[in-house]
Amino acid sequence: MAAHRQNGLRGGAYLYEQRGSFWIETGPVAPLGVEAGEQAGWSVALDGREMLLGCPFDNPHGSGSGSGIMFEQALLANFGPAGGR
Repeated sequence: MAAHRQNGLRGGAYLYEQRGSFWIETGPVAPLGVEAGEQAGWSVALDGREMLLGCPFDNPHGSGSGSGIMFEQALLANFGPAGGR
């Protein structure tokens, strides 16, 4: 679940795991290196064992360029601050 307004608009996401007929929150994802206002998690894409968080207000290549932060299942399993660019 996207959480782009969390942590001073740094953003992030929450992970859930299906256990039987229930969905259990297994932990937050708080990307490292994201500055206030960048809103990581504005969009989320999932593909098997990978997750991409859209970070539209990060400007590594000039105003309005945005970025994406990729996570793999091995990183997500730790449920701590994880990730990178």
